[in-house]
Amino acid sequence: MKTFLERGGPAAPDRATAWACLLTNALTLPGLGSIAGGRSVGYPQGGLALLGFALSLYWLVKTLLVWMAAGELPVEINRTLLIGLGGIAIYAARGFGRWPPAWHSSARRRPANGAAGEKDGLAP
Repeated sequence: MKTFLERGGPAAPDRATAWACLLTNALTLPGLGSIAGGRSVGYPQGGLALLGFALSLYWLVKTLLVWMAAGELPVEINRTLLIGLGGIAIYAARGFGRWPPAWHSSARRRPANGAAGEKDGLAP
């Protein structure tokens, strides 16, 4: 019985599946495309993205409520602003859990001697 934490991971997806997973990551919840591609790294990515979004949304709602009550936009640095900035930082940093990105380390490259690959000039 295989679990999602086993070493080795799934086989590389075909091009259409890879594009679908990339677009899912970019257009919906970050990490969801990784989960759809069979990679367990998507779970913490998705969790951090949701946490960052929730903290940022908290700041937005609190700021709008203060703005509506006071009639002017709050400009002081307070706890709510720091929570919002922390949420933005968490959301932005959730993608740096693995650097360089997985697509970079598994990309096909030219051989050291400079010989061209098959169709697209890349090595197999």
